[in-house]
Amino acid sequence: MVEICISVVGEVAAKVTGCLLDPITRQFGYLFNYRRNITDLNQQIQILHLEKERLQIDVDGANRQGDVIYPDVQAWLAYAEGIIQNRDDFIEDEKKASKSCFYFKSRYRLRK
Repeated sequence: MVEICISVVGEVAAKVTGCLLDPITRQFGYLFNYRRNITDLNQQIQILHLEKERLQIDVDGANRQGDVIYPDVQAWLAYAEGIIQNRDDFIEDEKKASKSCFYFKSRYRLRK
């Protein structure tokens, strides 16, 4: 009987620990991997920017020829521009936060 109780309590404790430890570890990961995450973000945004520019050249050429541009293409271009602008705003906020004495708190807040 005691062995069963110990077994059940052990399983419950393992599940509770797993549920609590994963979110805590993830939150610390944001702080410790911050520079790498920013570098990855910048690389992905650069790729997006190049793709947007490539598509914009095709759209401009089609406009000059009088072709109709599909609404989903126009929507994607606007969406991509919005993402690029959000990154620029984020980088500006990050620069301001790095001058603050509460830098780690700001970095944690900006991770979202």
